[in-house]
Amino acid sequence: MSRVMIAGPQRHSCGYCKSGESVSFGIEAHSLTPAHYQALVDRGWRRCGTYVYKPTMWETCCPQYTIRLRAKDFKPSRAQKRCRRRFEKVTEPSAGAAADGGGAGGGGGAPNAEEAEVGAAVSLKP
Repeated sequence: MSRVMIAGPQRHSCGYCKSGESVSFGIEAHSLTPAHYQALVDRGWRRCGTYVYKPTMWETCCPQYTIRLRAKDFKPSRAQKRCRRRFEKVTEPSAGAAADGGGAGGGGGAPNAEEAEVGAAVSLKP
């Protein structure tokens, strides 16, 4: 069973542009079942700790649109793969360190399946 307390409409300074006003409707979730939480998320609600809120898009200076990506189903495009390779080239140790035996994997590269799975996990605990 879920237990919530209605906080009602909230107005506060925008966390994105810092000059406008953000408006949302919120609830304080004392306990929330996974099914109720999922139903709220599916309807555009967000959360910060135990505070669950829905931005009021037509009154907010910077509307926030939810984009959902299921990490297990993600297949990067060619452009995304190129971008990743460029990023790795800049952030990985120099090729000389890999040639000297630096690192157990022998030179970095793509993470293994376990590392990728851990990187995709997101904790919802406050």
